[in-house]
Amino acid sequence: MNTFCGHEGAGFRRMLGLPRPESNIAAWFWDECEYVYLHLARTGIDFTRELLSLNPRDEILAPAYNCGAELDPLIKSGLSVSFFRVRLDGTIDLDDLCSRINSRTKAIYITHYFGFPQPVVEAVREICWERNLFLLEDCALALLSKDASGKKLGTYGDVSFFSFAKFLPVPDGGLLVINNLDLRLKSFRLVQANFKNVASKILPLIKSEVLLSLSRSRKFNPLYASLFRILAHKKRAMAEQRLTNCPGMAEMLPHEFFSDDFKHRKISALSRNMLETFDIGKIVRTRRHNFSLLLERLSCTDRIKPLFDNLPEGVCPLAFPVIAENRDRLAAQLNANAIDAITWWKGYHPAFSWEGFPEARSLKDNVLTLPVHSGLDDECIAYMADTLRVLLKK
Repeated sequence: MNTFCGHEGAGFRRMLGLPRPESNIAAWFWDECEYVYLHLARTGIDFTRELLSLNPRDEILAPAYNCGAELDPLIKSGLSVSFFRVRLDGTIDLDDLCSRINSRTKAIYITHYFGFPQPVVEAVREICWERNLFLLEDCALALLSKDASGKKLGTYGDVSFFSFAKFLPVPDGGLLVINNLDLRLKSFRLVQANFKNVASKILPLIKSEVLLSLSRSRKFNPLYASLFRILAHKKRAMAEQRLTNCPGMAEMLPHEFFSDDFKHRKISALSRNMLETFDIGKIVRTRRHNFSLLLERLSCTDRIKPLFDNLPEGVCPLAFPVIAENRDRLAAQLNANAIDAITWWKGYHPAFSWEGFPEARSLKDNVLTLPVHSGLDDECIAYMADTLRVLLKK
């Protein structure tokens, strides 16, 4: 085995802020807004109650298909969070959403999954205008994506949230975007990101860079093979997901809950510097190419189904999500072959009940993602597709 399909890595040149293309991440964002670089997207979400002047127990409607980590700051700020239905293809059920709006509802929270825009985002925006509600737009998975009209995701919400660390090889970083300029940015006191939190993310980025370099090397010898096997071995999750009170539902991992250590933290200087090294044009082109190639190679594969069967213009995919039988077992087998398959949003937040949301439960229990980042080439994509086909025949 000499092919690595794990996280995108970061070398020392990038950590030094080199190179610096003109078309970098900062160039993506628009002028008609206020924005703040933060430690995590969740740090921005935590500001929501104060920024929107919401009272404790005011209600926010959020999609039932969620990680839970993004909603935890809202819950801990005293807000009431209720779900609306999301279909099996990840799209919002607009009728169900409208039926759940009541006198306590103050905001609607929508999520663009894996870089793909919600088709009804414009309709949700109009509902918010008509009913005097705030729209919170979660773009943590949708950096650099546009909708069918060519409008950038993140421009619809009164407030929008981005996560750089989910999309790019940086140790931390999120962005709070305020499009509604009637919402005056409060004088939030921001402090430096916790060094330990940032440092713990740096070594894996260097390790991935080394593995990607070794993977592309054609010098295969025993020393190389041993080094590759040692570095490519993926450790088990930091903790087994605990079972919630509901049978078959695993709780989120400890690090997915919002901690006071994340509050009022700014992005680290290292990540802020690294953001200027990414060429957004190249990122979009490569991710789209890799996604399209995987879609083509896996189109006839039984026992898995791509969550999205096409790649619309303007979409910059975060990953390649599939619905898989025996998802957890398949992910473990792929990990053993140096493929960073993720059991996406496996854990359930214990504060909620998914009893009335079978579609969301199905997605949380069956979605697996494959990487499509710009550190992968055609050989990596072919290796992933071939390995997956072999595993599915067993």
